[in-house]
Amino acid sequence: MSHLDEINLEKLSDDELDKLEKMIEKQHAIRHKERMRRARDEMRDIAKRYGVDVKDLVPGAAQKKKAVSEATYRHPEDESVTWSGRGRRPKWINDWLDKGRDLNDLKI
Repeated sequence: MSHLDEINLEKLSDDELDKLEKMIEKQHAIRHKERMRRARDEMRDIAKRYGVDVKDLVPGAAQKKKAVSEATYRHPEDESVTWSGRGRRPKWINDWLDKGRDLNDLKI
């Protein structure tokens, strides 16, 4: 007799069924992630045994490149230097602001 035979779904409330469904989805995701990790490890080991890189064997196996954000601000003296406005402010932006200047003046 399995544990499933002991569960009487008809007695569960809608909230309990929802919770059980979420628990099942979470467990499926955990198991899928683990299977993927094991498969990657096994593929890497096999490729290594043959002296090749997995990236060369499986199209798309190379890590995806990070999307580059478009520039939002341009350095006042060097037009080749820009900043997207995301992440840590570059020194030249901080210097500009420290002088009491407006960031909007650097907008592209």
